[in-house]
Amino acid sequence: MHKKNHLLILAQLPPPVHGASVMNKLVVETCQSNHQLNVRTINISPVASIDDIGLFRAYKLIHSFKVFAKVAKALVFFPPTLVYFTIAPHGFAFFRDALIVTLVKFARVRRVLHLHGKGVAKNSQRHLLLHFLYKWTFSGALVIALSEKLKADIANIVPNHQIRVVANGIDADAYTPSTEYRAPEAPLRVLFLSNMVRSKGPIVLLRALRILKERQIAFCADFVGPWLPELSMQEFGKTVTELDLEEEVFCWGAQYDSNKQAFLKNADVLAFPTFYANEAFPLVILEAMAAGLPIVSTTEGGIPDMIVEGRNGFLAEPKHALGIADALTWLAKRPSERKKMGAHSRLLFEEKYTLDIFTNAIGHIVSEGMSND
Repeated sequence: MHKKNHLLILAQLPPPVHGASVMNKLVVETCQSNHQLNVRTINISPVASIDDIGLFRAYKLIHSFKVFAKVAKALVFFPPTLVYFTIAPHGFAFFRDALIVTLVKFARVRRVLHLHGKGVAKNSQRHLLLHFLYKWTFSGALVIALSEKLKADIANIVPNHQIRVVANGIDADAYTPSTEYRAPEAPLRVLFLSNMVRSKGPIVLLRALRILKERQIAFCADFVGPWLPELSMQEFGKTVTELDLEEEVFCWGAQYDSNKQAFLKNADVLAFPTFYANEAFPLVILEAMAAGLPIVSTTEGGIPDMIVEGRNGFLAEPKHALGIADALTWLAKRPSERKKMGAHSRLLFEEKYTLDIFTNAIGHIVSEGMSND
């Protein structure tokens, strides 16, 4: 019988539920379904709540020591052919991950390092020692970037022949475009779908919606997402009142699965004016594309690789409420063009971002990593 290759996966897994943890779970499931692999997984996530992401906590340091010990044990008692590691691009987590990579390198094990964020270029330019630490960490590994645009974030660190681009993907059958007839004169249905934190742009969107109201554009806006301490429901509601948007804006809190899909199906456009510093390749845009919606978003991260300007959506500069308002105004006044853009969204999704495309790409890279000398 053919001996199975050992694959050690080091990844953040749910909870909490966010884009990277969802995609990591899919990677684990994909690799576990490969009968030629013997897979062991170590969950490196130190947090159970999304509130603590990006914040230093003492328990995270303790968790890091535990993860390091688990990796060392696996290298001895489950000697892997390959380590697949979803590595943090910056912050305390990067230093933890660099230490783990060093341990794996000393064990002479091949590596695939998957980046779900950005910030390598910015940080490596600030400190020479950090630049060399990035070089050491990524040397000799296959490195996965989420889009062509995000390759630039590691271009000065990782040789091009070591970089592989794999976009996130989601289940094509879970999100289907609406077939409901909508009268051309009906109010524009705007959807915001994300965590309710400032950096994802809900306040920017409110300011854009105020501009729409001043232009006498008819609309209604649904804000869907969990409330986090950084932006309370009370503070958001106060801004809605100050901008005189009580009759147009509705907040629904966190919605999942079929409830979330229903909001996507009911919308005319997804508005996602993010300026989140670590924004890379947001799943919410893929969900909107799969649901056949035009998208209004920003130039953060890999988003410009997802939105073809004027074809399936529009891009504005981060924090630019007027740019968001102008795009929404254009869509509100052109319902037939809006429908065509939504259809193009779905077409682009089917061509590039389905779950099958993602899992096949990951499978090929894991096989390549196994065979690299």
